[in-house]
Amino acid sequence: MSSTVEELTQQIGSAITSALPEAWHEAYVEVVFEEDVITSRGRYRSAPDGVEHSFPLPGSINRLFQQLRVLTSQAEQDMWMKARFTIQSNQHFTIELGYAS
Repeated sequence: MSSTVEELTQQIGSAITSALPEAWHEAYVEVVFEEDVITSRGRYRSAPDGVEHSFPLPGSINRLFQQLRVLTSQAEQDMWMKARFTIQSNQHFTIELGYAS
């Protein structure tokens, strides 16, 4: 298990970019945590035409997000329920977290 948020975000970014075709501009992965289920999906925009496409996620992606979730939460009630990791082809990324209301 990675020990820092920085290490995990680097691993998540690497896992995403390794699953993408060569001609991509922006990609994102959305992950949702429910009781005992983690669902995830990946989409990217191609560089030439800007059209959005889905892509198969690597098997490690849910585990990496679960580790990030545990590492960034102080207590069970502080855990976020969804995340969106967006990465640009220049390797800049953002992470948006959603909490239950």
